[in-house]
Amino acid sequence: MKTITVLGSLNYDVVTRTKVVPKGGETINAESFETHHGGKGANQALAARRLSSKDSVNVKMIGKVGNDNFGHELKESLESEGIDTTKVAVVEGVRTGVSTILVETDSGENRIMFYDGANGTHKTEEITPALFAGSDMVILQNEVPLPVVYQSLKTAHQAGIPTTYNPSPVDANTPVEVFNNVDYLVVNSSEAQVLSQSEDINDSVEQAQKVIKALVTKLGCANAVITLGANGAVYYSSKLDQTGHVPASKVEKIVDTTGAGDTFLGAFSSKVVTGSPLPEAISFAAKAAAIAVTREGAAEGIPHLTEVE
Repeated sequence: MKTITVLGSLNYDVVTRTKVVPKGGETINAESFETHHGGKGANQALAARRLSSKDSVNVKMIGKVGNDNFGHELKESLESEGIDTTKVAVVEGVRTGVSTILVETDSGENRIMFYDGANGTHKTEEITPALFAGSDMVILQNEVPLPVVYQSLKTAHQAGIPTTYNPSPVDANTPVEVFNNVDYLVVNSSEAQVLSQSEDINDSVEQAQKVIKALVTKLGCANAVITLGANGAVYYSSKLDQTGHVPASKVEKIVDTTGAGDTFLGAFSSKVVTGSPLPEAISFAAKAAAIAVTREGAAEGIPHLTEVE
């Protein structure tokens, strides 16, 4: 049995769908409104859980919520999926994190505003080797305080635990030494462009292949994956000195891209932790993400293992 531990955000998503994005000072009628469970951390944990066998992978969540209805609902939802929430703390005096998401109905593209709430109360002194004891992989993103993310990567790496890092929202000022503690860096093309300070990749396979080896060399991480939407993903392994491209799965109609990246990362991690090589893990993750974008909602859109295999 392998254990994936995700340290990250738990948010309540408030979603408005519209054909047209309003300009400054403009008021328009939206097409629909709904709420969903979210947060990159929670979504990635959920993806890892749904897209792996419960006989082979255990998933644990480390995070914080407020002592409010949103927080209790989020925690109970993860528990109902079979995720260990023992280390999801309920914090007094602060609200649960909230993401406000605007989705364009024609394209499925989204715009997200994030209020960290309880997610912002993590402290570096809480990050100890004991926190990750028994883990076979630790997953992190950037929706909790960055010093906590950096300390978590360092602590896990020093303990010999493989780390997967999705630096989103991306920070161009991330210290290079942080990436020395990253085994699997997973970014989209815009995040790769910021970190590499290269020309815009624009989801181009050719451009991404030019950038990715230089990115790994510059940052010092072991492996990197750049996702390219409809063009699939490219990867580079420093150990093998190998670059490759994995095509995307065909999508008939994109409905909502909100949870695609988190679905990809959770699916990818579930395969890597059980020994799959990079191309196989990426192909599986691409199939899962292709299903996710055909559905509404980040968490709700994440498919189950039986739908992908």
